[in-house]
Amino acid sequence: MTKRICYTLCCFLLFPLFLCGCCSDGLIFVSGNITLDGQSLSEGMIMFIPSGTNGNSASAIISGGKYNVRVSPCKMIVRIFAERPYTDEEIKKLRANPMYNNDPMFNPEKMKKQYIPEKYNEKSILSAEIQENTRELNFELKSSEN
Repeated sequence: MTKRICYTLCCFLLFPLFLCGCCSDGLIFVSGNITLDGQSLSEGMIMFIPSGTNGNSASAIISGGKYNVRVSPCKMIVRIFAERPYTDEEIKKLRANPMYNNDPMFNPEKMKKQYIPEKYNEKSILSAEIQENTRELNFELKSSEN
């Protein structure tokens, strides 16, 4: 009789674990590291966009070169963004542009500049095939065009 109670109790305790696997939303938890010229990207954003009609887009914050995101299993276009304040030299060049001379809203001191090359964001060459066993995706970016 004791074995039967133990067996029944185990079934009731383990049954919810089996249900959790069946009710999954199908998203894959992926994490990774992102570097620019060998240095961890201090902060930014990573986006995963399905390259076809299946899957959902997802994005995550990059902090200390690391990110964590839940993504659909499919082929993804990856875009990485990071901004920084304009340098004094860049502000001087912006202010020298006649287009901004009479614009009272133009305030480059409060603006930020995208410093990741376009080939990793707006015109991204990055892609990833997210599969059931994908857990880590690292990206090593280069600031030069080569």
